[in-house]
Amino acid sequence: MRFNKEIGRIVAAATVLGTVLFGTIVTPAAAGTYEKWHFRDGQICFQDHGSTRWDGALATARWNVADVNVVSLDSCTGRPRNMVIDLKTFDDPRDYACAKTASEGNDYSWVYVSKNGVRTASWAPNRMTIWINTAPLLAPKCTATSSMRAHLLAHELGHAIGLGHPPAGGPPSVMRQGSWPVLRPTAWDLANVNNNY
Repeated sequence: MRFNKEIGRIVAAATVLGTVLFGTIVTPAAAGTYEKWHFRDGQICFQDHGSTRWDGALATARWNVADVNVVSLDSCTGRPRNMVIDLKTFDDPRDYACAKTASEGNDYSWVYVSKNGVRTASWAPNRMTIWINTAPLLAPKCTATSSMRAHLLAHELGHAIGLGHPPAGGPPSVMRQGSWPVLRPTAWDLANVNNNY
């Protein structure tokens, strides 16, 4: 009981300190969640490790139509960047997902973004990973064609820069689950990115 009261006092003090320092209470985004942060101003490096199967240059160019600066490189090591997005693969035929995107452990930091002349603080991931499921049994429904791969990479990059799945019945979106014919971010997707950046 005494221990719980002490923890409560510490949390309350930290909350007050956070409010004083940053003007608002911001909680860390959990790994694998989206729409919880505004990224820092500056460059995001998409590290494709030299993949020829996944066209990172095309995928990042399609998102760069919005107010976000993503570059695709074989390696981000030694390059100026504010966040890294890694492309990795896994082979699990028992996993129904074609791909997953999640933050790397507890690699988060406070970032400051100026939006409409207002400087705001946010708790944002420094590194995200896009995991592509390469299980042969899943290939026909996930990665069999170049258009499927283009959609999948655009969708997962959207997650990596902070977008979630849109609500049912909304406008067309590359972020909508099962929207395979949509190969690039739509006007709705780009407006959401602009709102975050």
